[in-house]
Amino acid sequence: MKKSGNRSDAELPSHKARNVKRKKALVFSPFHPRSNILRYIHDLELFQAKWRMQKEELLKAKEQAESNAFKYCELYDLAPSGYFTLSPEGKIIDLNLSGSLLLGKERLALRNSNFGFFLTKESRPIFNHFLENIFKSKSKESCEVKLATNSISTLYVFLTAIAIQDGNYCLMSAVDISESKLIESLQEKSMQLEGLNNLMIGREKKMIELKKEINTLLRKLGKEEKYIIHE
Repeated sequence: MKKSGNRSDAELPSHKARNVKRKKALVFSPFHPRSNILRYIHDLELFQAKWRMQKEELLKAKEQAESNAFKYCELYDLAPSGYFTLSPEGKIIDLNLSGSLLLGKERLALRNSNFGFFLTKESRPIFNHFLENIFKSKSKESCEVKLATNSISTLYVFLTAIAIQDGNYCLMSAVDISESKLIESLQEKSMQLEGLNNLMIGREKKMIELKKEINTLLRKLGKEEKYIIHE
């Protein structure tokens, strides 16, 4: 048995012995302030560990979001097609780099401009009808127009657009089809030339047949050889 000072617990008066036992019990009680402090420290350590894990997850999520945003911007700007956001009146709200290159101006200068201003006169009614149908039908619409540019060759673009749900603007793509239109035009001209060539060959054959008929008639009539038409 442990001693308190020079006397054992058994030798102490009853009320003092109870106080000593009470003090010993409080040291190991979960309600003792020291036990509370240890529990708080343990909880704090758990909280800090969780906070560090959450912080790492948030940093990874932020890096992933920034990477995705960069990829989206890169894909949006460097896409081969022009992308435009238009108002119901045809005003350019936003556009990508390919769109500005297609229209031949800086993006800042193109914002708030009307897309129809960059079309030829004969293409503007087509575009206005196209734009009207987009916001009326709320479905995807397409059309083919010509751009009024300073370049020598005519630029043809194929437009596809759809209005968003609230109808405040539409998203439009513009694909340069000038090369395919040029090939189509060359093929059409080639077919026309082939048709003319076939027509000329047909006429030449008819001329040969006609010469033969004339020569036959001349021989029957007994005309001199000088009147004979050479084939």
